[in-house]
Amino acid sequence: MKRPTKTPLIVRKPSTKIELFDQYPPNELIQIAEEMKAEGILDIEIEPGWDSCEIFERRLETELEAEVRYKKEMKKYKTFKKREEINKEKKKERLIRDAKKLGLKVVE
Repeated sequence: MKRPTKTPLIVRKPSTKIELFDQYPPNELIQIAEEMKAEGILDIEIEPGWDSCEIFERRLETELEAEVRYKKEMKKYKTFKKREEINKEKKKERLIRDAKKLGLKVVE
């Protein structure tokens, strides 16, 4: 597990601006594109399926979203590191115990 960062990541969410099964005149499409640009949407992605299609929009996280994500990931990261240390210590104890069973001399 790698250490989390505070830099905003690209987020992919279902689009609420465009409906796939709807008609849009050119002026309305231009207006939707301007709104998307103002909101900071980087691009849209159309994902076809067997029986339907979905539209997703990709944008950078806001600073608040990035901070919330960072806190959650950091909490997971810290618990992972604690567990890793505990497992490392248990392995060391097990290795020492097995070495003593074999009659080896253990030097720490």
